[in-house]
Amino acid sequence: SHMSRIVFIFVSFLFFVNILYGFNLITYDPPAPYSSRKVKIGINIDPTNPGGRPNSTMLNDINTDWVRVEFKDSSLTNQTSSFPFYDPYIQDYINAGINVLLILDYSTYGNAPGINGTTQEWNDYIVNYVNRCTQIAEHYSTYGENIVYEIWNEEDLTDPSASYDPTVPPASYAKLLYRVYGAISSVTSSKIIVGGLASGVPNYLQQVIDNSPSNRLYANGVGIHPYGRRPWPNWPSSNWGGLGTISDLMSR
Repeated sequence: SHMSRIVFIFVSFLFFVNILYGFNLITYDPPAPYSSRKVKIGINIDPTNPGGRPNSTMLNDINTDWVRVEFKDSSLTNQTSSFPFYDPYIQDYINAGINVLLILDYSTYGNAPGINGTTQEWNDYIVNYVNRCTQIAEHYSTYGENIVYEIWNEEDLTDPSASYDPTVPPASYAKLLYRVYGAISSVTSSKIIVGGLASGVPNYLQQVIDNSPSNRLYANGVGIHPYGRRPWPNWPSSNWGGLGTISDLMSR
């Protein structure tokens, strides 16, 4: 099936088996059958925020496996200017055994057309965006599979605001994903995931597949933002969140 191309599901580090309050860790053992599954612990960080960039020692103290980092470039041209800023953080984490999920989105190459962008506007944007992503993937290619690239963020939102419009029409995202998948794969062994989907509407992903060459998903996995969903049926309570469980969403 089309969906068999999804090798794994990345829950984009907004769901934790261990819940982090500051750096005091509260642990919870998942009930069977969930306890037999491999769950990696990750945390969102933001190196541009002085309060949101813990070092690798702090992260290893809480057994962190992954960090999720949005690559925010300070340039709006094809000259990537932010490597000197991000390099020390990425090197520190990977050298300490912590893998990096690097988000490449509207902050990586600015002025995305948004939900009302025309097909031509998106086509023009995609050319520059793919160039930017290729530069980044080539720059970090020596890290190989220690870096995974998440292509975009919340591209499936159906009702974005004027101040936050990450939406990419499905046909345009299909083209963007196809081109960036080929470009990144040509310079590195790093994996690529779709993400992070936030609408809870799986039909968006199906539309992307339907608009892609050979009707396949050009990615190694899918990232989701499981807002309002419980990790397990009865935790923290049977009615917490109001939108069901994460597994309900993934099964759809």
